[in-house]
Amino acid sequence: MLVCERRLAELDRRRGDLRLHHHIRFLLDAGWDVSFLAFRRDADLRYARILQQMGVNVTVGREHIEAVVRETQPDVALTYMWFAGEQMLPWLRGRSPGAKVVVDTGDLDLLRRSRTCFRDANAISAPGASFGIDAARELNTYALADAVLAVSEKERRLIDELTGRPGLASVVPLAEATPRSPVACPERRGVVFVGNFLHAPNVEAIEHFVTRVLPHLALNLLADHPVIVLGHGLTPEIRDLAADRSCIRMIGWVPDLTPYLHRARVVVVPLLTGAGVKGKLLQALSAGTPVVTTSVGIEGTAAVADRHVLVADDPAEFADALLRLLTDDGLWRRLSHAGHGAVRHHRPDIVRTLLLDTLSSLL
Repeated sequence: MLVCERRLAELDRRRGDLRLHHHIRFLLDAGWDVSFLAFRRDADLRYARILQQMGVNVTVGREHIEAVVRETQPDVALTYMWFAGEQMLPWLRGRSPGAKVVVDTGDLDLLRRSRTCFRDANAISAPGASFGIDAARELNTYALADAVLAVSEKERRLIDELTGRPGLASVVPLAEATPRSPVACPERRGVVFVGNFLHAPNVEAIEHFVTRVLPHLALNLLADHPVIVLGHGLTPEIRDLAADRSCIRMIGWVPDLTPYLHRARVVVVPLLTGAGVKGKLLQALSAGTPVVTTSVGIEGTAAVADRHVLVADDPAEFADALLRLLTDDGLWRRLSHAGHGAVRHHRPDIVRTLLLDTLSSLL
């Protein structure tokens, strides 16, 4: 098995990279020999050492593509995101024609970008020529692959329909195993926002939450439940959102989100744009911490509005939903229990079986 990505998997910084790490672990546990190729050199090499300690042969550098393909002659090549698939397909078809090529979408790039352009009918951002070109490149990469992995049924259907290849895509969900919090409702404090701030939808979401949602909430309530902002890539511009707002604590990157999720009263996922399935939402529900999110935030999951999470797209309605969870212990307990149950099909053993079955069907 040859696994390819543009960069080394920064599993403690990027939620999507944790998916790659999970897949490599599932493959190794199933007895596969795994080699990993990262194109870019601008990553912390400690992530290479993590893979090497797992038993993975790691190569870093785009210039090694031909040599790695020739030497490994893989039965299966698993590429992460369409950019990597586009780079690898010519080499694999030319130097290792027997290899089955699988592209893991992570999420649909073209869907996320189209939403960014067209979500506001009154202020449409012109997508530009590059949008159409990149969308065609993405779909062409999927169509040329032997199989495509999608994170949700919605995106699986889109891939099959847009490529005209029924059965091309298979659903392999995100794996989630965050333990449930032992901290009782009365002891919970704070509102947690999680995001990798190198990803534009997360920057948009925190700006929206601070400037349009928080003004609807009373200061004494926020004094009891401060907003805790966690995630990689916290820029000075984002930190400035907390200026003159003592209720916001800009923490940034932490090695483990679990202690924060276990003690928070609520997690907010106020995304306005994006695609795929939101790992932060799954992680919060797995921890038994209720979530307020948007229509974009909940999509692709088994969670149902008002049954497992609270959903609101309007800023005032979002604030009202947050207020309810901060003050209504009965509602909090109901959603904590129901939300935890909504992530059962993301158990690692279930995801492992789906991944291995999909790969086995190609051989």
